[in-house]
Amino acid sequence: MMGLMMGQRKIIYVVLSLLIISFALIGATIYHFRVEKPRIASINSAMTGYQKVVDAEWNNSDCAIVNCSQSSKGIPGVPIDRELLTAAERFNLEIRDSMATVLPITQARSDIAIYNVKGKIDGTVTAIIYVTTTKHYQGDDKPSSETIPHKVTLLPTKDARDGYVVMADEPLDQVKEHLPDLVLPND
Repeated sequence: MMGLMMGQRKIIYVVLSLLIISFALIGATIYHFRVEKPRIASINSAMTGYQKVVDAEWNNSDCAIVNCSQSSKGIPGVPIDRELLTAAERFNLEIRDSMATVLPITQARSDIAIYNVKGKIDGTVTAIIYVTTTKHYQGDDKPSSETIPHKVTLLPTKDARDGYVVMADEPLDQVKEHLPDLVLPND
């Protein structure tokens, strides 16, 4: 009789454990679809808009490191106290200017892929985003492309169309940061 009760107790423990695990998985799935997926979609949209502005800077000869009237700081919702250019924008302009007399860039277009997103209590998000930029050069029919991971800090704001604005964008050293080579584009 005692052995039968012990067997039933084990079954009850197993069933309860399975129920707890099931509820935890359901909760995680609900959280993903209600919170994470919309947040990642908003970040993707904000980054796409930001990247269009950054890409336009490649071809804007009026955009310089000291003065750029059409920098990403002009995106609606960006706080007025943010620097004129992010580190990535300065990096791109330095490359553009150094190549201007050798092999001028005539067009640049970038695609992004979100690798990692970490939110903070204050709503600020830090993301690792792979930016693949395809550049066309004057007198050269064959474009080149390069993928560089970036550490991007986004700030939530009601004034932005996407709910986030880019506050900082820093190109990373992929090897030093131990980041993978390939990140698939976001759907």
